[in-house]
Amino acid sequence: MHRETNPAARPIRMVIADVDGTLVTQEKVLTKRAAEAVLRLHEAGIQFTITSGRPPRGMAMLIRSAETNTTLGGV
Repeated sequence: MHRETNPAARPIRMVIADVDGTLVTQEKVLTKRAAEAVLRLHEAGIQFTITSGRPPRGMAMLIRSAETNTTLGGV
């Protein structure tokens, strides 16, 4: 079996982002820049999802703002 030795040659299919300190500011705000980046991922055919220690109901506003339509991950 031949294994791909150049990871850059494989297309990105999904981006997973943590919420606090990564996707939102310290003030818990989703910036316009972050929301636009998520839209560009969708336009490129790349799935986007978020993960957090927060309960799902605590992320509801963020999910709507980011227009994510993929699975949530929790810890």
